[in-house]
Amino acid sequence: MSLLGKILAFLNIFGAAALIYCGTLAYAKRQSGAYAVFVCDLVLNGLPLDEGQRTPQGRPVHELIDDKLKKDLFEQTGNGVATQSAEVEAVRNKYRGGADALADKREQMAYQARVLLPLTDDSLEREWLHSTRTHLASARSFALLRALYDESFRQALSEVDRDVVSMRPEFEVAFRQALRGAVLQDLQDVQDHRELRELRGRRGPRDPMLHDRAIAGALAALAKSDPTLKSEEAKAEATKKFREQVCQPSNPFDLNFLKAIPDAEVVKLAKSLEAVREAGDDAVRTKAARDEFEKGYRPLFDQAFAKAYEAQQKWLADRFAQPFDAAEPVGPSKVYTVGQRRAIARLLVRLAILRAEDELNEGGGDAKDKALLAEARAKDAGRKQPPTEYLDAIAKTTVYAKHLRRAQVVVGLRSAVDAVGERARALQQIYPEVVRHAIEDRAEFVGDHQQLLEEIKQRSDQLDVDVALLAREKELLRLHNVVVAKRTIDVDEYEMELAGNQAETAKSFALLQKRAEDLYEWRIRLRDVDKNNRASLEKILKRERRIRELEKDDFRGAP
Repeated sequence: MSLLGKILAFLNIFGAAALIYCGTLAYAKRQSGAYAVFVCDLVLNGLPLDEGQRTPQGRPVHELIDDKLKKDLFEQTGNGVATQSAEVEAVRNKYRGGADALADKREQMAYQARVLLPLTDDSLEREWLHSTRTHLASARSFALLRALYDESFRQALSEVDRDVVSMRPEFEVAFRQALRGAVLQDLQDVQDHRELRELRGRRGPRDPMLHDRAIAGALAALAKSDPTLKSEEAKAEATKKFREQVCQPSNPFDLNFLKAIPDAEVVKLAKSLEAVREAGDDAVRTKAARDEFEKGYRPLFDQAFAKAYEAQQKWLADRFAQPFDAAEPVGPSKVYTVGQRRAIARLLVRLAILRAEDELNEGGGDAKDKALLAEARAKDAGRKQPPTEYLDAIAKTTVYAKHLRRAQVVVGLRSAVDAVGERARALQQIYPEVVRHAIEDRAEFVGDHQQLLEEIKQRSDQLDVDVALLAREKELLRLHNVVVAKRTIDVDEYEMELAGNQAETAKSFALLQKRAEDLYEWRIRLRDVDKNNRASLEKILKRERRIRELEKDDFRGAP
């Protein structure tokens, strides 16, 4: 081969090598660009929904997410996952498993309500969930809820005395008013029979309010099962918490409780209660009527309360499954739609606050987070409102930022922003409803307050009249006491004079008696003398007759 051929051959080999090198550089750049695009797509749209999601080339997307990419994506947010369904399954196992692990149905319902709160946008449902968490938070709060319903049911039945229970709607209104403590007629002017006041649901001015009676009943019921309530300090602390609880609504239980009470049973109990009133102060009839009332009342109340509890439990169980079921694929082929993608984003983004709270309660977070929570708890401790400062503090912690960032990585920035925007719009819609309910509650409160003020004014006027009458009676009593004091002095003087007169009379009587005895003796003597005189007179008369006879004889015998 000539020199030129050799040079050309070398140049060809060199050109081929340069071409291969340039191709390799271009392929590496393309792979690097494709990987960057893939990572950006993951950041923007999230992880693949499941292992069945594939690239346009037919390769499973989850296989492209190696351990290094997982580490980069989930840096400082926990163990990485390759699909959104895997993260949903982990969350489902955590919270569904947490609910199933609770053997106590009350604790399970409170747990489900806590999980559902960040997932719920409807204001009515949120109120029901808050109510469930409040009244089922502990065995004590549940005991108070039962005692409140017991006292309110009795109070509503007692309204038959005012012809309020003649129809079902009025009875339900009476029950809710009694539960809210808004029954202004609960004050009465006359004292009932002592043993019947609690049964009739009526009280005198010095008797305890309905909520106080319910608290006392709850403490009495808990005394058998809660040994920590034996001390007065523990009872005082429990009473303080009970007074805060009674201010919270219990609407879901109200509806189900009233549904479980048939109209016929209400009429029957009202008649039994009327029989108790008619018994009056007859102890035997009263006891028999009261036993008959309790015989019908207690099973009905227990059954109605149990049904209300079961209905709320069923509603919570169904509602608890909805957000997790909404994130499942649909159809026989298990296909994910746009709706499932949104449901997954909604589930993970909204549960970030709950997952952060769980981690903080388990001791997670840095010193700054703990100090922030301690400060928030201190602020919430001094108010009777819900712990808003604590919830705001959780949202400011690094733990919440970590879980929110993890949710963003799993569902993608786009879906996460949509979920946050959806939550923001829901909160914006809730605000007018809250304002409207607040205005309605304020108007209702103003009406009740005005009615109460009128009642107070009437009673104040009556009190003024009674005070004036009392002052008048006191003045009359003072004057009467003065007269009585004078009469007492007169009586003492008269008694002393009487004693002296009695002594003198006694002496005079003794003297008179002695003189009477002497007179009697003299009369006896005079009688004897008179008798002797009469005898002597007879003798004299006889002798005079004899003398006359003798004189006659002498006259006859004279010449």
